[in-house]
Amino acid sequence: MEKTKSVNVWLGSEPGILKAVDLVGKVATNYYDQSNIGKEQEIVSMCRDGSGGSKIYTGHKCGTIRQFDYNTGQFNPPIPIPEFATSSDELVKIYNHDESFVTCTTKGNFLVWKNQENTSEIIQNSNLGPNIHDVVFNKDKSKFASGGKENALKVFDFESLENPIFKAKNVPHDWLQLRVPIWVTGIRFFENSSQIVTCTGKSQVRLYDTAAEQRRPVIEMKFDEYPLTAVSLTHNENQVIAGNTRGMVGMFDLRKKGLVRSFKGLAGGVRCLECHPTLDYIASCGLDRFLRIHNINTGKLEYKVYLKARLNCLMFSDLDFIADARKAADAEKEAEQTRKRKFDNEILDGEDDTLWRKMKTINDNDDSANSESDDDEQNDESSYSSDDSS
Repeated sequence: MEKTKSVNVWLGSEPGILKAVDLVGKVATNYYDQSNIGKEQEIVSMCRDGSGGSKIYTGHKCGTIRQFDYNTGQFNPPIPIPEFATSSDELVKIYNHDESFVTCTTKGNFLVWKNQENTSEIIQNSNLGPNIHDVVFNKDKSKFASGGKENALKVFDFESLENPIFKAKNVPHDWLQLRVPIWVTGIRFFENSSQIVTCTGKSQVRLYDTAAEQRRPVIEMKFDEYPLTAVSLTHNENQVIAGNTRGMVGMFDLRKKGLVRSFKGLAGGVRCLECHPTLDYIASCGLDRFLRIHNINTGKLEYKVYLKARLNCLMFSDLDFIADARKAADAEKEAEQTRKRKFDNEILDGEDDTLWRKMKTINDNDDSANSESDDDEQNDESSYSSDDSS
C-alpha cells in the first residue's frame, strides 16, 4: 500500500477496513489487508500509540488487535487477545497504556497485557460483570469507568482493580412504581472535575458526581424516546452531546438541564460521536455510512463524506483542518486572481489585432464585382438615351 497522505479523521468500519479522510482535499482512502477482511474482522475500537508515535491500533470484533503505521500505510500481522472466547464473546474497547494493551469484552473480561515476540503476558485482569457496553479512561488514565445492560456505572482505580471506588445506584421506581432498567451505553469523564456523564438505552443523559455523597445521578435529562448510543463532551464543561438509534444528535446544557441545539442531516443510527481536541467541531458516524462534521457553535453541517460501509468508531488526527482549509481557499483565490489578471492582459495586448481580425478582407478577386457594377451603370445610361431619342 502507498504511504498515507494528509488525514484529518480515521474511521473503523464493519468490513474491517480502516478509512482515512482528508477533509481539505476531499479524499477518502481505504487501508486493509486482503486476507483479513469480512464481518468477523469488524473494527469496533481504535487507539493511538501511547508513546505519541505514528501507529494506530485497531481492535477487531473477533478478538484481535492490528497495528497500522500511517507513515508507511502498512498493517502488521494480527495479535490475538489472550483468554478471548471467540465463539461467545466480543471485543468492546482497546487502549494503549505504558506500552501495554488494555482490553475489555462484552463479558467483562478486563485485561492489561503485553505482547513481545508473539508471546502475550497478562499483567492485570479483572471481571467487570456481564453485558458491558462501554469502558472509558479519564485523561491521565489513572481511572476508568464501565457500564452496560443491567451493569451499573462503576469507577475503578487503574492501580487497584479489586473493588470500584464508585458504584452508581439505580434511580427510584417510575410513577407506576416499576423498576427502571439499567442500561449504560456511553460514558465520558469531565477533565477537571469528579463528574461523569452517561447516556442510556432508555434515552436518558445522566450526570454523576463521584465526590458527592449520593450515588444516584445529580442531573437527568430525557432525549426523545429512542435508545441513546453515543455521547461526547465539548470544550465547554457545561455542554454534552448525545446521539440515538434514529440519527438524532442533540447538545444539552447542564445548567439549563435541557436540549439547547440539534444537529441535522443524519439518516441512521449513530455509533460514535467525537469532538475535535482543539476545535469547536464534532464528528459523527454510524449506520448511514456517512462521516459528518458539524460546527458546535452554530449547528451547521460543514463536511459530509460518503464512505460506502457502516462505520463503528472514529478518531480525529492532530491536524487543524480549518487552518488548512483556509490556506487552500486563499491559494485558490490567489490562483483565480492570477488567471484573471493574465486573461485581462491578453485582451489589452491583443485589442488592436482583434479589431483588425473582425474587419472584412478585400482581395484582387473583387475587381470582377466592380467591373460588373460599372457595366450595369453603362446599360442604365444607354437606356435613358434611347428614351430621350424617342
